[in-house]
Amino acid sequence: MTSVPDPRTASLAGSVALVTGAAQGIGRATALRLGAEGAHVACADIQDTADTVKQIEADGGTARAVWVDVRRGDAWRDAVADVQGALGGVDLLANVAGVVNLQSEDTVTGLTEEAWDEVIATDLKGPWLGMRAVIPGMRR
Repeated sequence: MTSVPDPRTASLAGSVALVTGAAQGIGRATALRLGAEGAHVACADIQDTADTVKQIEADGGTARAVWVDVRRGDAWRDAVADVQGALGGVDLLANVAGVVNLQSEDTVTGLTEEAWDEVIATDLKGPWLGMRAVIPGMRR
C-alpha cells in the first residue's frame, strides 16, 4: 500500500507546475511561490509573463513563459504540448486565470450577454479545459 505524502512536508523540488494567470495578481503570486518551493514553473497567460519568469529565475528557480488563452481547447493543447516537450510533463495545475466584468454594468439587467459569456468562458470553461488537457498526462 502506497502512503500519501503529507502536504505540509512534501517537497515540490523537480515537479512541474503549470500556472494560469501568471502575468499578474494571484496567478503571479502562485507562480512565484511554487518556484520558491522548487517547482519548475510554466507561467501561462494570454498576457506576457516575462516579468514573472525573470523574478522566479532571479530567486534561483526555473520557469518558462507559455501563452494560453484558457477559453480555447486548441490553445490548451498547444500549451500543454509545449510544457511536456520542454519540461517533461505537468505534475501540478494551478487554474488561477480569471476575469471580472469590466465591459458593462454589473447588474443582472445591465450585464450584457457578451460580458457574461467572457466571464463564463474564462472563469468556468477555462479550468475545465485545463483539467481536460493535463489529467491524461498526469495519469500516465
